[in-house]
Amino acid sequence: MKQINLRANYVLIDPENWDANPIVAEVVVRDEKQPENHYAYVFWTLSGGLDFRAYQVPMYDLLCSFESEPIREAIGMLSYNFEIRKDEHPRLFKKLMSFATESALPLVRAIAKENELIETDDEIETLL
Repeated sequence: MKQINLRANYVLIDPENWDANPIVAEVVVRDEKQPENHYAYVFWTLSGGLDFRAYQVPMYDLLCSFESEPIREAIGMLSYNFEIRKDEHPRLFKKLMSFATESALPLVRAIAKENELIETDDEIETLL
């Protein structure tokens, strides 16, 4: 697997509850055996820890727009059609999750420290 692009941002959903606001990292990955890109997303919140999703199409802008409940529901329905699910593609899902998490963790850690969610690097690992 080869990393094509990596980007991340701290997404403000709830100004009243900073611990629930996610850091969303997108890792664009290409497998040497397949010509198409895969789009892996690592989500981390102080209150919920780590989450992972993978898609066949880019979803970063959609996943980062949490403006209202109807928009979130529409995004959920749309994204389901392009999601790479663990039960349907277990080997690919596992490879993407491992590679993307390893790639995104330093950036997620830096953003968490910059926003004073953690104080030391090892705090992310204890919350995974």
